[in-house]
Amino acid sequence: MEKESYSIDDILSEVKKRRDNDSSDPTENDVTETEEKANSEKDSQPVAEDTAEDTPEEAAIEGDLEEAVESSDSEEIQPEQTEADSFEPEIVEKEPENNTKDAEAEKTDGMVDLFALGNDDSILEEEKAEDTAPEKQKFFATKKGKILKAVIICLVILILGAGIFLGVKLYKQIDNMTDKNPDSSVQQEEWKGMGELEEEYPEIIETDATQLSSLQDMIKTWYYNGEPCHSTHVLNVLLLGEDTRGNEILEEGTRADSSIIVSINTDTGKITLTSVLRDAYAYWEAKPGDESTGIFGKINGSMNLEGGNVNTYINAIERLYKVNIDNYVIVNFDSFKKIIDAMGGVTLELTSAEIREINNHPKRYGDVYIEQTFDGNKGEMLLNGKQALAYCRIRKLDSDNMRADRQKTTLMAIFQQAKGESKATLAKIANALMPYVKTGFSAKNIISIVTYAFTEGWLGYDTQMISVPNARINEIGGMSYGAWCWRPDFPQDAHYLQTLLYGKTGIKLAQTRVDVAKCEDYGFFSEGGYSVSRTIYNNAYGETTTYEEMTKKQESTSN
Repeated sequence: MEKESYSIDDILSEVKKRRDNDSSDPTENDVTETEEKANSEKDSQPVAEDTAEDTPEEAAIEGDLEEAVESSDSEEIQPEQTEADSFEPEIVEKEPENNTKDAEAEKTDGMVDLFALGNDDSILEEEKAEDTAPEKQKFFATKKGKILKAVIICLVILILGAGIFLGVKLYKQIDNMTDKNPDSSVQQEEWKGMGELEEEYPEIIETDATQLSSLQDMIKTWYYNGEPCHSTHVLNVLLLGEDTRGNEILEEGTRADSSIIVSINTDTGKITLTSVLRDAYAYWEAKPGDESTGIFGKINGSMNLEGGNVNTYINAIERLYKVNIDNYVIVNFDSFKKIIDAMGGVTLELTSAEIREINNHPKRYGDVYIEQTFDGNKGEMLLNGKQALAYCRIRKLDSDNMRADRQKTTLMAIFQQAKGESKATLAKIANALMPYVKTGFSAKNIISIVTYAFTEGWLGYDTQMISVPNARINEIGGMSYGAWCWRPDFPQDAHYLQTLLYGKTGIKLAQTRVDVAKCEDYGFFSEGGYSVSRTIYNNAYGETTTYEEMTKKQESTSN
């Protein structure tokens, strides 16, 4: 069947004609035959392609405008198509204003199918889907996204779990180092850092020599005279070295083979290592606070004599040197080997005599041999852990004082070398050290102090070394009380130590002082004894002076 030819003008004319009819007010009873036919076609022929063969007009109404246009002359189509395209938006723009009543009116003019295409539910749903598409297309809302999200969550849980596990494991290792003895006198509450300053320097007036009969009388009287000073800006930790083998660590029944007070002063930015010489003649109470348990002897004996332990030893140091000991760390000497080996060795200056002492006494120094690699009487050498430990144990060659100096020198070398080590190496050293350490600090406080130390840059602090007894050290050593020992001047050493560690002191030394090197060994003034025969006049009495100035004045007036 041959199709009739229509021009675009005919189509547009018909559209205009029907649009003009839109101004009328049709009612439900005025539905024409044409409208019924249009409605019938809409219900029975949903596909526009099926009606394309009927008429060009119906083809245009159903949206197949292209086929209708092809049947017209090409010269007429091109200009008119632009006009038609601009016409269609005008009809669409009116649609939102007419609401339901206008939609009913559109049905009467035969244009219902054209507008229905824009209001069809399926099309509206598609448009709605397009509007909401960005939300539905979020990656983690897709199936693949959900799977990846679940994998990421699992990885995070595993990483956190591993971190927690390692943290718990490390915490347990640290906790194993802590002394859980409820009777310990140095158990601490939560460590609060060293920011807020709280300090106390009790006034202590030394008893005049005219009221003392002997060295024992002076030492015992001084033990009970006054209280230790303290400051939150100074942390004092007593480092005890035990010469036990393996990883055995004893808190009692053992002598302190080496004792060093490690003092950190955050005001001055200094770390002071003070060796407490083990052969210093001293007095202590086996049960602190019970004078009936008082004992005289070498100070390191307070760790094992008459039931002594680490608390007894700390109490003796606090009472005799008048400085507060915040806590302690007991280190088995075997840990030295572990630390030094973890660092790849330590460089120390040795003398030929020290090397011969070690090599000539293999049993005394753990079967260690050191091959001298320098010319002359002394030189630097890189030592492994066993060699460095043997060096720290040298005593027979010279004296206990020199032995303490070697220990401090080794500690200083380790400390200086640690400054340049990576955090991984430091962690390796700490891990090697932990099995050989016992401390009164809680695990929580250890972690807090270590964190604080790194934050405040303690590794960059200057370091200095001293020993006590210190006053007239070349004169006070010798045979006394049936053994070789130091005869310490505790009041003067305490005055010196407070000034050095804290920058101030509450101690006032007497005008007439006991000459500890030459005075009597026994006798108590309170028991009817005579005053000591050998004294020193204190020219600096009532003055605040440095230790060096005081020593010079006392030596110049010695009887």
